[in-house]
Amino acid sequence: MKQARCCCGRCPVQKSTGSTWNLSAAAGSGGGCRGSTCAPTTAYEEAVAHEVRSAGVRVAPSTLRKYSAGLADLAAFLGQPTSLMGLRHLAHVGPLAAAGHVRRWIEELESRGLAASTVAGRLAALKFGWACVQRAGVVDWVLGGFCAQEPAVSTPRLGLDEMHALLGAALRQPPHRAQRDHALLLVLGIAGVPVGVLPSLRVEDFDEAGRRLHLRGGVGQLASAWVLLGDGVAGSLSAYLRARKALPGEPLFVTLASGHDPCSALGASGIYRTVTGLGVAAGIGHRVTPRCLASFSRATGSGGFR
Repeated sequence: MKQARCCCGRCPVQKSTGSTWNLSAAAGSGGGCRGSTCAPTTAYEEAVAHEVRSAGVRVAPSTLRKYSAGLADLAAFLGQPTSLMGLRHLAHVGPLAAAGHVRRWIEELESRGLAASTVAGRLAALKFGWACVQRAGVVDWVLGGFCAQEPAVSTPRLGLDEMHALLGAALRQPPHRAQRDHALLLVLGIAGVPVGVLPSLRVEDFDEAGRRLHLRGGVGQLASAWVLLGDGVAGSLSAYLRARKALPGEPLFVTLASGHDPCSALGASGIYRTVTGLGVAAGIGHRVTPRCLASFSRATGSGGFR
């Protein structure tokens, strides 16, 4: 039986049954650290390297070291001694509290005056580390929109009143377009689903009874995961799919452009045009993009819409 090292780099942790390291044990649950000092990167690099190999993803050792440094930064912000303990802490507190921690960490990184590329690197580390935690089966949820896109200083802030204005503009359209665009805005701006993932989603990825959406891989993820939807988001999406008489196998969001197959997926460029058009129709004084909606999701979470 193979052995890994726990978060201190010295204590052995047995490989659990299955194909992945038991990261919760390596982080201190079960076979917890017995040492008084820790080397944060050792166990993380070993566990991640195993996940990368099993997923068939090629990542350079230097990149793994950068990821380790990024997660060590997050762990220090959370008051945790090691990178794995930082990830375990986020998994323990649950989706909403974890999202708040990540948002405050992003704000703290920006307050240091770090370059945008450095902040993006820190978030890339968290994306990758969280994907490995998901793959190991420790959690089955993602951090909403908090890990989906890097913050951009030039992205205009979208206020709550402006979000309501966007939703109102969507509902003033013809019924078939109104229902689609209303659901689209909520999925992007409230649930925080990454815009790059949406075109690949299918009708069966929406669990209406469980009010959740299945993300099959995507940006920063090695494994599939579920995003929990609030009642308002799930209800709007359900109404859109029922009105469309959507069938399993069809895209979750379809294009309404003339000359296209009515079952063609709404692509990223189509989503961009839809969102920007709604911003103009709502009379918002700046360009509204999917990145603005991601920023709104990071800043407010479900804020009153669930």
